[in-house]
Amino acid sequence: MQVSGGVEAVKMAKNFHPDLIILDIVMPDIDGGEVANILKNNPSTKNIPIIFLSSLIKKEEEKYSSKRDGIYLMSKPYNKDELIRIAREQLYWGGKTAKKENKKNVSYL
Repeated sequence: MQVSGGVEAVKMAKNFHPDLIILDIVMPDIDGGEVANILKNNPSTKNIPIIFLSSLIKKEEEKYSSKRDGIYLMSKPYNKDELIRIAREQLYWGGKTAKKENKKNVSYL
């Protein structure tokens, strides 16, 4: 599912509870950081893993990512295989959190 801006991203996440969200930092209306903040502070969306995929992120900043917080930073240009690896990793940690909270419906790549 693809959306055109931050407000729509928040609405879709709240309505559909995706297993994973990939965000850019620069987005129309509200930026990706604000989208992530809104989602991580909402009980129904706080455990959805988020990957920031942006040209504003430098390769050396990727090390500040946190598997357990469900937020990963990835710079553009990116390697498709690396994105898939990170997505699997985020889904794994998201699944662990979901199981702790007795959630079902977590998909793995």
